[in-house]
Amino acid sequence: MTLSVEAWLRQMCDATDIPPQTDDIGVLLAAWAGVVAARQALLDGERPDLAGAIVLDVVRDIIAELELRQNKWRAALAGARRVVGMQRVGVTQVRRYQRAANAADF
Repeated sequence: MTLSVEAWLRQMCDATDIPPQTDDIGVLLAAWAGVVAARQALLDGERPDLAGAIVLDVVRDIIAELELRQNKWRAALAGARRVVGMQRVGVTQVRRYQRAANAADF
């Protein structure tokens, strides 16, 4: 049985959960890994002919929802990248101060 464009897009939308509201980057990345795996399974499986699809209003709505969810993931992952970057800068500064303090002790 061939999937309809609408059914396949709904599955893709369902596979793209909204990111969890958390400050724990590990939890965020684990959730993202689940989304990636679920979406890859859909891409690897049976797909409708998206190029020849007639775009109905219902399909547009699903695409809009999928795009909204994708944008939320982009924002959440960009925020996590900023946090990790700031943490790395902080660690580098602490190491510099530590080396400077140790050098002054001699």
